[in-house]
Amino acid sequence: MNPITKTFILLAFFCLISVGISIRCYNYVCEKNCDVLEEPRAARKIVECAPNERCAVMRPYKDIGTIFRVMKSIVYCVIFLFVAVVGDHCGYQKVANNLDIGGDAQPGEMPWLVQIHLKTRTGKILENACVGSLINKRFVLTSAICAHNSFAVLSKAVLGQHDTTVKNCNNCHLQEIEIENVTSNEYVKNTRANDIALIKLKEDVTFTEYVQPVCLPIDEQLNVGEKVVSSGWGMTKTGVFANLKKKVISTITSTKDCQKTLEGIASLADTHFCTEALNENKDWMCSGDSGGPIVYLKDGRWYQQGIVSFGVGCGVGLPDVNTNVAKYLNWIKENMKVL
Repeated sequence: MNPITKTFILLAFFCLISVGISIRCYNYVCEKNCDVLEEPRAARKIVECAPNERCAVMRPYKDIGTIFRVMKSIVYCVIFLFVAVVGDHCGYQKVANNLDIGGDAQPGEMPWLVQIHLKTRTGKILENACVGSLINKRFVLTSAICAHNSFAVLSKAVLGQHDTTVKNCNNCHLQEIEIENVTSNEYVKNTRANDIALIKLKEDVTFTEYVQPVCLPIDEQLNVGEKVVSSGWGMTKTGVFANLKKKVISTITSTKDCQKTLEGIASLADTHFCTEALNENKDWMCSGDSGGPIVYLKDGRWYQQGIVSFGVGCGVGLPDVNTNVAKYLNWIKENMKVL
């Protein structure tokens, strides 16, 4: 059973208990009922609510206050279920979670991956320049180098994409949304420090099996040796851009070892971390994969630990450098309010 289904059932169970308690909390009214003397069992209910009356019983009744309490409990339950389950619905995919096989992704796998189109000054559309990740209905994370390009500007986001060769079909599950605004966090071009950007879409996306948000990381802790997944439509080993969404399995390496390996080639900021692709991968991350998410699996959900920043060549045995998203959680939350 899907983890979100289990959560929904559990919360619904407690909601039903809450509503049941509200229903049982009824008021009483004292009324005359002389028929009570003719019913032995009912006679036990005679109380001194009307001392001057020979026949009086306490009868339960549902007053307006009781009805209000019940309705309020139901409304609160619905809101609670929506916020707890739907509002926190991130990091799920319809296909089986797999950390062992790299290569072509399955349709619906990594549903948070966003293809970002750029438009040049001459009006040409660049479809394979960058990618990003959907973090909620309106915002996408990507790299700053994608957002601040000297020869092109961000044009639109394509969600639900799998095969880039299929165009204008009824069952492609594509959502194409124009980009409204973008901001970055003091990006330093020569060192790639703060290589992160936040994109605001012009309208909300519609969540489907093929379009889902990824979860933001829980903390800054990096576990060396842990498997992570990156994805995109970047350059392949054959020297052409991938038509099918690809995924690459990597492991997190220590920053110290990474810096030593890249000494004299590149320097790392404290907001960077490194990954090394497994040899078993069918492909690698390369040109066109910048801005893509680095995700890890925890308790059945996918969390974005990083953003693909840069590498030295493609598939040459050197580590890839990524932006640590956990270092920017406050920045992301604050900019979502004002962007």
